[in-house]
Amino acid sequence: MRRRKEIVSALCAIIAGGTLAVAVAGFQGRGGQEGPKVARIEKVKDNLYYIFEPASGGNTAAFVTDSGVVLVDAKNPGWGQEILRQLHTVTDKPVTTIINTHTHRDHTGSNTEFPATVEFVAQENTRNNMAKETCTALGNCQSFKGENAKYLPKKTFKDKMTMGSGKDRIDLYYFGPGHTNGDAIIVFPMLRVAHFADLFARKAVPNVMPFDGGSDLAAEPASDARESRRGHQGCRHRDHRPQHADDVEGCRGVRRVPTGVPHERAGGDESQQERG
Repeated sequence: MRRRKEIVSALCAIIAGGTLAVAVAGFQGRGGQEGPKVARIEKVKDNLYYIFEPASGGNTAAFVTDSGVVLVDAKNPGWGQEILRQLHTVTDKPVTTIINTHTHRDHTGSNTEFPATVEFVAQENTRNNMAKETCTALGNCQSFKGENAKYLPKKTFKDKMTMGSGKDRIDLYYFGPGHTNGDAIIVFPMLRVAHFADLFARKAVPNVMPFDGGSDLAAEPASDARESRRGHQGCRHRDHRPQHADDVEGCRGVRRVPTGVPHERAGGDESQQERG
């Protein structure tokens, strides 16, 4: 309980103490929507961009480094080419790395649409979830069977890992079960920006998903990030920091999705679960 309070307080400080708390993108949508897939790309700061569209799934961060582009999350299935199309409007560098923040389909769905030369990275529990024999449709382990196993993360970490150096440095943190049992928080220290994914999906408390190992709130207490990026939902107001702090403090009442939730609901549209 003491550690939980420390983590919540630290997250409040990160968000409330920042100069900007902006999130881009939309709610989690269904991965199989018909029609053209058209996303948007916006510059966050320097060499960091966000690619988003409500039906596409989780926000995708694009960090342009000297050696190539590092993506954070790959959206729903079918969005890989649109991610690349948007990237090509700001850089001609190839995607070299994809970090999956957790196992869910709206964050790992397009892994298989990228070249096999891409290095996939995740917290070790997330990698294990993605490699399960069986899981819910939302868990998305079925996408990585047979030949597609090559799209599973080959680089994993337990608690913390640093990738790159200098202005290209990325810090990955894991502080225990949260939305799932493998939620990674991605920090771009030179930019003072943190990507919380579905630990901070929208301006509300996160859902805990017991069927994917979630059991409590996880947050990044050591970073000095001055900006936060949520995993879903657009919000471009610059004066929401106090509300954000209140929202996170309210996570003492974090909502849990019942273990008996119908399979089609668990896999079909997490946005319905998160909106209650």
